[in-house]
Amino acid sequence: MRGRQDRRHVGARLPCHPRNPLDRLHGHPAQRPRTRYRAGPQVRVHGPGDRSGIHKGEDEQRRGQPAYPPDQQPDGLQARGADHRAAPVPGLTTPTPYGVKALPEMYKEWAASGMVANIGTRIVEVGAGTLVLEGNMTAEAHGFPTSRGPIVHGGAIATLADECLASVAFTVADEGETTVTADLKVDFLRPATPGRLLARGTVRHRTRRLAFCEATVQQDGGQIVAEARAVIAYVKL
Repeated sequence: MRGRQDRRHVGARLPCHPRNPLDRLHGHPAQRPRTRYRAGPQVRVHGPGDRSGIHKGEDEQRRGQPAYPPDQQPDGLQARGADHRAAPVPGLTTPTPYGVKALPEMYKEWAASGMVANIGTRIVEVGAGTLVLEGNMTAEAHGFPTSRGPIVHGGAIATLADECLASVAFTVADEGETTVTADLKVDFLRPATPGRLLARGTVRHRTRRLAFCEATVQQDGGQIVAEARAVIAYVKL
């Protein structure tokens, strides 16, 4: 083999000796190959429909029985009719916030005079953190003349938005608190014609002393004419 490269397997080039562990390490062809896997216990695979371990009588009897009694639901509760309503658990019902209860009574007094009465404001819907106010704008009191007819003055729209923002913040106020506007920004999107305007306000976030609110002012037909954002401060009475 001199002058040529020996391309035989390394196990074929080593001397074969039954006591030499290298023969087993290199897989010498003279050694008998070991069995790689041992035969394990035979596991029977059951196919679909193979119920050799279950007596047919017991199986059929189990099929005929319902999974649970007819007067009991799967979760273990007793079944009830569709018209059954559970009574509320005492102590788990959410009480109405103070501001939601007090605001309608306060508007009865405010609507009698002042700026609230001037723009014809009244409450349409009220909830905790939500409010819909209605304002009635007239061409004589709130109009601004243009070549295409009178439009509602921007100051009247801003007043309605400000009133809605301060009032919606009051719906989440605690007893003994009132609200004042600390910052107000109004974006006028399009002219508003005299008539009924709706302001929809929501409380986005409230801290101990401030509330961050948003509102939209729209015509009676649903077209938004202005958007407003405000920071409302809570003041102790």
